[in-house]
Amino acid sequence: NVFSQARLGDWVEFSPDGLSARHLDDAGEEMCGVIFSAEPLIATKTGFYYEVELTEVREEDCFDGLTVGVTQTSQGDLEFDPPTIDHIPESWAVGYDGQMWDSHSQQLSPVDWDPRSLQVGDVLGILVTSTEGELLIFRNGTAVCPGPRGIPVGPSGPPLFAVVDLLGAARAVRWRPGTVPCTS
Repeated sequence: NVFSQARLGDWVEFSPDGLSARHLDDAGEEMCGVIFSAEPLIATKTGFYYEVELTEVREEDCFDGLTVGVTQTSQGDLEFDPPTIDHIPESWAVGYDGQMWDSHSQQLSPVDWDPRSLQVGDVLGILVTSTEGELLIFRNGTAVCPGPRGIPVGPSGPPLFAVVDLLGAARAVRWRPGTVPCTS
């Protein structure tokens, strides 16, 4: 899988291979840094999983940080470039300034993890469990934060796409192909 380059806005640039994405705003004040996987995530016995590596951060203090999650909405179904993940129907995410988004409750809720602490080289694993539909975040292989639960998963359910928001402190990421779910 790679990042979808079919964007409606022009705040993100992609590497030719589609594995890297970089927000073009130097200050981190512009939003519209949401990127999708080009294809749905593939279900495994454990669930749906992907990894991204943070490859560039903004040096100045920023209000938000890297936000990661999943959506049942394909990028091609959108008629606008969403400013943040919480503007995408049927989406679930963790990040922002230490919050999670659940589109079913339509609420941001605090979590015990702050993505503004991420550093260049950190790898985030994102797992949606096949049993509970729970979004779990791993940092460098260690579980750091549970996210929303009850994400619809199952063999007959709609596909899940990876969704990443280059928000605030997070300037650039690289998709890590061929990864498997963390177990810690």
